[in-house]
Amino acid sequence: MSLQFLFKAIEGFEGKLSAIRQRLHTLHQSCVKSQSSSNIQELQQALELQEKLWNEAKEDCASTLTVGEALLKCIRTNGNEENDNHHAPITPDAEANAFELEIFIRQLEDVSTIFTRFWKNHQSKMYQGLQLCRFEQEVSLVTGTILAVIGNLTAMTDVGDSRSEAESLLDELSQFNESSQVRSA
Repeated sequence: MSLQFLFKAIEGFEGKLSAIRQRLHTLHQSCVKSQSSSNIQELQQALELQEKLWNEAKEDCASTLTVGEALLKCIRTNGNEENDNHHAPITPDAEANAFELEIFIRQLEDVSTIFTRFWKNHQSKMYQGLQLCRFEQEVSLVTGTILAVIGNLTAMTDVGDSRSEAESLLDELSQFNESSQVRSA
């Protein structure tokens, strides 16, 4: 395998590593911005989009890592597929290329690991934010219902001072409801 080919392949791997870093950086910024939303629909849409982008980036990392490892194996075996002896003599230039590629592979693994940790934390925060928004929405509905009922209760002028008076008022209310239904029918 020619040194020129190896150099181009390693250069391509480095370019792919840079593209992945940029992609994850952009996704990170998007994630940070979306954490401040308090709208349920916005949070759900943002989370769905970010999950899609993360899964694509994760697949890209995995495939790039596979390519890098295959390239490293090729360098170590001097391009001879049948030679599985990793201790076969290789040129100093090939050894330098292998060392450089190993560094890039470690960087890719580190970037992937760090972003995976960030993603798990972010995803957890987003789900908690969604739960909080839903809870706030439910509390708002319950509060509105309670305020409406309180308004109805305060509008009642005669509630009865004893059980017998309250039952008498309920009977009168029932009779009034029956008579108003007969008239409306």
